[in-house]
Amino acid sequence: MKRICYKKNENGFSLAETLMAVLILLLVASVIVAGIPAAASAYKNAVDGANARALLSTTVEALRSELSTAWGVKVGTDEIYYYSSRTGAKTRLYNEAGTIKVQDYITFDNNTISQIDQADPEKQPVAPRELISDVTRKKTKDSTDKFNLAFTISPPGEDGSTDVVSFTSVTVNDGTKDIASLNPLAIRLIDSEFRIPELP
Repeated sequence: MKRICYKKNENGFSLAETLMAVLILLLVASVIVAGIPAAASAYKNAVDGANARALLSTTVEALRSELSTAWGVKVGTDEIYYYSSRTGAKTRLYNEAGTIKVQDYITFDNNTISQIDQADPEKQPVAPRELISDVTRKKTKDSTDKFNLAFTISPPGEDGSTDVVSFTSVTVNDGTKDIASLNPLAIRLIDSEFRIPELP
């Protein structure tokens, strides 16, 4: 029987083949490395977008809770005044420093905040609070950055009173651009004309 022998190739890869393989590996590695920041950015944008939409929903519900059961509502150019069903006090809702603030007044005169006697300690307003807390406004639980919240108000009726508070928009901003927004938003009031007695 004839024996078949195979000659072992001891030459290995040629220099051209080795260089080609290295070049291909470098190209693949560069594509992967270049794609990592893009993928990370896309992931962050997706997470921020989801968080912004959740925050927008929370903000809208907080606005509804604050205003729908209020009475004596008066809409200004950039702020809303009303009696709070939560405290019974005259209250102001307004934008300030990237968030929405709520300020209750324990004592007030003639149903007009501008007529409060600021020199009288008994008539000083209560410190404002944020409608949505800093913790809730954080972009991620590991980040100190926070979303900015703001609203714009549609022009009120001729006398400033209405059965519906109409917002041109409610927005969530990351400091450079709006990430989520709702426009317009209308909140129907239970009884916009009811008045409670002034505090003595």
